[in-house]
Amino acid sequence: MTLKAILALMQAAVLAAGLALLGALVFESFERSLRADLDDLLAARADAVEAAVRARASGLGESEALSDLELDPTAFNAFSSPGLLFEVWDVDGRLVASAPGLPPGGMPWSVEARAALARQQPHLDAAPSPGGHWVRVLTRPVVENGRPVAAVRVGESLHPIDHAVADLMRPLIVGGVLILVACIVATWVVVSRALDPLESIAVTAERIALTGDVSIAVEPEGTGEVQRLAIAFNRMVERLRRLLESQRQLLADTSHELRNPLTVIRTDLDLLGRDLDPETRQEVAAEAAEEAERMSRLVADLLYLTREEQAERGPSEPVRLDRLTADVVERLQQVATDHQVRVTHAVPAIVVGNRDRLHQLVTNLVENGIRYTPAGGHVSVEVRMDGERTARLDVTDDGIGIAPEHLPRVFDRFYRVDPARARATGGTGLGLAIVKHVAESHGGTVEAVSEAGAGSTFTVRLPAEAVPIESSTPASPSSTHRGPGFPADREAAPSGHAGGSQPAETQSTTDRPAPRR
Repeated sequence: MTLKAILALMQAAVLAAGLALLGALVFESFERSLRADLDDLLAARADAVEAAVRARASGLGESEALSDLELDPTAFNAFSSPGLLFEVWDVDGRLVASAPGLPPGGMPWSVEARAALARQQPHLDAAPSPGGHWVRVLTRPVVENGRPVAAVRVGESLHPIDHAVADLMRPLIVGGVLILVACIVATWVVVSRALDPLESIAVTAERIALTGDVSIAVEPEGTGEVQRLAIAFNRMVERLRRLLESQRQLLADTSHELRNPLTVIRTDLDLLGRDLDPETRQEVAAEAAEEAERMSRLVADLLYLTREEQAERGPSEPVRLDRLTADVVERLQQVATDHQVRVTHAVPAIVVGNRDRLHQLVTNLVENGIRYTPAGGHVSVEVRMDGERTARLDVTDDGIGIAPEHLPRVFDRFYRVDPARARATGGTGLGLAIVKHVAESHGGTVEAVSEAGAGSTFTVRLPAEAVPIESSTPASPSSTHRGPGFPADREAAPSGHAGGSQPAETQSTTDRPAPRR
């Protein structure tokens, strides 16, 4: 059953119950009103009959009975209308006056009416008449000088009331059915219009599932929740489209990156199968090993970045960014002896995050500066506070720089400014992509400012915490503190360069990206 049918049936059920309840209330109120009017009429008639009886009984002696009086029948002609009944009984239980047309024995007596009369109290009830109709009867005692002299009973058939109620029931039922049908039709139309955007979304989703075409979108129609759903659906499809494009681009880029070293290795293997002199054979083998090592780093970086993007940030702890930076710089100073790498400014800064990933971020940025700075160049690192809650890391070099047209894409995967130089220096084109992901996973940002031939500055901003007074001593480049996963016996090799110097997931890959051909 469709949602439209369910809503229509629910509306019909609720409306039918409401109409039935309303009809019952109207029916009950109408009948009660008619009965109240009848009771008032009976009371007025009983007052008139009682007054006539008292007028006759006022002159009776204590030994005289009401039956000894001659009652004028014309005194009761006003009550001789059809359906209006009255009778007068004396204390001995004899019928002394009655309306014309009453059967012998008068109106029916109930046990409750006789009991009330014995207590000299009025009583009102309904009793069946010999003719088969119910009669509303008011029984009232007539007391004169402290003694009962008669009983007055007035009544009227309930048939007119029953007939009026029955006449009301028919239009109530017909009107209720018409209202119900009209409301069901109106509900169907309104629900259909309201659910048309949902139907469009469902059709679009089925089409995407069957064809895989994520370029289509739905038109945000309607208002409120339906419109919000359509907008959210379009955003989801757009995000899915970008994800699929990213995956296709990644597959294409990875294939392209692996094709060159595979081609070189295959060519070298063919050469090694020939009769070569020892020196040439050694050169060919070294070239094949170098390309295999570059492939290994590329695959390791891809696996690392994929795991980083799919996993949570990992265990968090307060990390002194200034001390961690000093550790990285001290380690890389021992490797890049032909460069001037130093911490030029550092203030205490605590970042809550994963120490290993933050270590990877700093390492990638510093190695990236070293890689694209000629021998004798400078790479300086600064740790500052931007306000009270933001830590800032600046890595500045005086290397080859980046042209303005390349800056927007330097953090893309496999994007290189100079592909030949990147491959020559062992870069994989993933280092800055890892930097961007680590920064964003910690709630931060990364940006690059550069000028071709004048060097570059990479700036990372991360949420920071207040530094306790006892921990406010800034770190120096000679600090001996080591981050997890970087023991002292590994400091001699640069991150991600020497085989086996680091686990695959922490190898450095921070070459500066360059345009693809």
